[in-house]
Amino acid sequence: MKLGICLFLCSLLLIVSNTFSKNNKRLNNLVHIDRLLNISDNYTERFTAWMQRDVRRVSAITRLLYPNRSIYEFQEASLGSTIISGLSQGVAEYLVQIEIGTNPSTVQHLAIDTASDLTWVQCHPCQSCFPQTDQIFEPHDSDSFKHKTCGSQACGALGNSYNGCNIFKNECLYRVKYWDGSSSKGVLISEIVSLGGVRIPVALGCGNTNEGSNFKGMSGIIGLGRGAISFINQLEDPVRGGFSYCLLNPYSVLPNSWIEFGIESLPENIIWVPLQYNVVRAPSLYYITMSGIEVGDEVLPIPEDTFKLSGTGEGGVILDSGTAISRFPREIYEMLKSSFIRQTSMIPPAAPRGIFETCYDYSGPEQYDIPLITLYFPPTYLRLGGVATLVNVDGLFTYCFAFAASDSSHSIIGNVHQSTIQISFDLYNGRVGFGPQSC
Repeated sequence: MKLGICLFLCSLLLIVSNTFSKNNKRLNNLVHIDRLLNISDNYTERFTAWMQRDVRRVSAITRLLYPNRSIYEFQEASLGSTIISGLSQGVAEYLVQIEIGTNPSTVQHLAIDTASDLTWVQCHPCQSCFPQTDQIFEPHDSDSFKHKTCGSQACGALGNSYNGCNIFKNECLYRVKYWDGSSSKGVLISEIVSLGGVRIPVALGCGNTNEGSNFKGMSGIIGLGRGAISFINQLEDPVRGGFSYCLLNPYSVLPNSWIEFGIESLPENIIWVPLQYNVVRAPSLYYITMSGIEVGDEVLPIPEDTFKLSGTGEGGVILDSGTAISRFPREIYEMLKSSFIRQTSMIPPAAPRGIFETCYDYSGPEQYDIPLITLYFPPTYLRLGGVATLVNVDGLFTYCFAFAASDSSHSIIGNVHQSTIQISFDLYNGRVGFGPQSC
């Protein structure tokens, strides 16, 4: 594949506005958060901020999966050496616009996280809140607001987010604490949420004490993980049981990225890949079966059990919308990098940049053949090329190999390598599908 000079900055923070498709499915279009927060137009600053978000999530998953490691080790991992997910994230990559409450309802922009379960928003009375773009939700102004009792099914589904019971008011309490000190604490409530024109009763956290600069601009988190309290598992038919998304480079001239909810909206006649459960360490994450990698025509000599999820919860491959750069264990990454370097030896090298160990100088007029990279997820595969293989890091002529190494046994497929193709999650049948639509 020929790669010329182009500016590419994928997977920046985005927000979602509600709309319908022509066939009346519940679609939500993604738009860039720069319009909301007036983020700098400087390419380098924006790229650096993007990588900083990714690094924070890397350290967060390390904290989740290896809670006995020291803080020093987490900080070392921030150089990009470990895997990430959003369950203990400091920030997520996409926001969805929803309305909460009735008579009146309040518009809120929540960060989508396929690795979190609990959905929460900042609420009045706000004892401690971070700055957000939307009006802070006032539950007592809504006709549909109710507290969840301590004996409710939703309260029992909180798991590690359960923070006790207010026995005097019979109110269920929650607390979510993140590795970097960010947190949300408050009461569990029942409210009506309007999403894509559909009104749905859900249980969510009403956060009165919230801290963390990483949440700036957003109103909270919408959890799309696999747990019982997850937003997607609380929905009613026809929007229950599944969802799809399709992510684009924000500078693309093609139609918007989107997310769609509902088992009935999942595509037909596609090849499905089984999901796996990490019941030991992270049951909310989406683990996918992976068998190998090919660079150009070279099949990497990867041991058969490399990507397997073990009985102790180690290894495996996580598919996550909040991760940007895919990561593989160091041994696999070195194979991948070495093969790519051998097949791109004609391109002038450039100095490494941050987590990117292999970079190239595209300041000359030449164009080069870039090998395609194929990730095998039996019985199908993803074939990556162009901007999914090399990412522009300075807004000029420096492009870097868009993968990073992990010092853990886990791998993760980030949103850079999920872009431009529909990704569908069928929670009823425990499977994920690729395609058939592109975006």
